[in-house]
Amino acid sequence: MPTAVNGIVTTSNANGKAIKSKNQLRRAKAKEKKVLAARTTPVRFTSQSGRNSESMELNIARGGWVFDNVKYVIEQLDVKDPALVVFSDIFARFQAPQDMQRCDSEPTKGEVIYSDDDMESDAGSDAEEKKPLSKKKQRKMARLTIAELKQLLAKPEAVEWTDPSAADPRLLLHLKSYRNTAPVPAHWSAKRDYLQGKRGIEKPPFQLPSYIADTGIATMRDAVKETEANMLLKAKTRERVQPKMGKVDIDYQKLHYAFFKFATKPVVTGFGEM
Repeated sequence: MPTAVNGIVTTSNANGKAIKSKNQLRRAKAKEKKVLAARTTPVRFTSQSGRNSESMELNIARGGWVFDNVKYVIEQLDVKDPALVVFSDIFARFQAPQDMQRCDSEPTKGEVIYSDDDMESDAGSDAEEKKPLSKKKQRKMARLTIAELKQLLAKPEAVEWTDPSAADPRLLLHLKSYRNTAPVPAHWSAKRDYLQGKRGIEKPPFQLPSYIADTGIATMRDAVKETEANMLLKAKTRERVQPKMGKVDIDYQKLHYAFFKFATKPVVTGFGEM
């Protein structure tokens, strides 16, 4: 029941204990947390020598001693004693490795501290090294060289310098080395039009083959042209209207020998050449 003491109204339960408000409960809980945190905080003790490297931690909450940065010194046993020779293998297992002893004896090197500019440049270089290659560079690295392509064929002369950049160089070379295959003209990759680079070169006049010139037909044609050049204009028009036949009279036996006996094959381009 609520009672008034010195003008202040308080509430109590049947046992006579006061009922705490919400704020009082909150403050009491915070106080308990502080006490618990103080108990769990490790207490650090230093040795009589005062060196921090040989400090000890006492964890009250765990109920035991925790040693921090304690240097353990291993006792060097005299194994040469005849009574301890039998146990030499067992003592060797409890000795510290030689690498650890060497590391403890050697002085540690100081750490090099770089400036911010150096660190950024290193990070940039690492980013450039780890940058993945583009698809174009990957295709270029995966290409076969001309020497490798020549090793794949029985006819290495069919390989050209443009073959490694083909979509499928192996198929291309197989088709080029196939029997009775006409090659693509060599001027397919030229930027100038075909035969446009011979404008300043004078083309020589046509010459009769030797086996036809031996029949004497060239001299007979020259004689006919001379007579026509000396003719008057009236005679030329009459000759054009009523031409005369049989001016060039050649023995047919000479013609037969020329084309069937003394004839030679002319020089022509090869298969697929231009």
